[in-house]
Amino acid sequence: MHINITGSTDDSINFLVTGADLHLANLLRRIMISDVPTWAIDVVKFEENTTALHDEFIAHRLGLIPIVYPGNLKQDEIQFTLDLEAHNNIEEWTSEFLKSENSVSTMKNIPIVKVVQGQRLKLTATAKEGIGSDHAKWSPISICIFEGTSDGFLFHVETIGSLSPNKVVQRATNILSKTFEINVKIS
Repeated sequence: MHINITGSTDDSINFLVTGADLHLANLLRRIMISDVPTWAIDVVKFEENTTALHDEFIAHRLGLIPIVYPGNLKQDEIQFTLDLEAHNNIEEWTSEFLKSENSVSTMKNIPIVKVVQGQRLKLTATAKEGIGSDHAKWSPISICIFEGTSDGFLFHVETIGSLSPNKVVQRATNILSKTFEINVKIS
């Protein structure tokens, strides 16, 4: 199987797969969706929440914020903290307010909650590594489609921001190679 990258941006990649049948192309697509590990917030402990949103709603929003990290992380979990009080009439608290203990951060400018003066939110969020087949919050991609052409299968993949598109393809092909003993070349 050969993968020829035909174009990429910061959040998408196009490539042509040759030397594979329809089943193998679909297997690669499914691995990218559900088996490439990423990090996501999994557990949130609230100390104080006087916002208009319930704890569970905020926890769900936090779990869907992509976590951006350099390379492989050698730890079991990452702690993020948030301790805010609104001082203006209306404020919007976004993902950059989440602080971690190391170089790990979240994708910027993702809304968490809108608040009014005097409202508080104090929490600790724990991120863990997982895969998309366990929960969609761990899937590194938002779109993964392919079509058959006379040369092979043309893929279009868009990522959510936690991993670069090239890393998603590389890690998926590594999983494919190790699990099914298939030789995959990327160029």
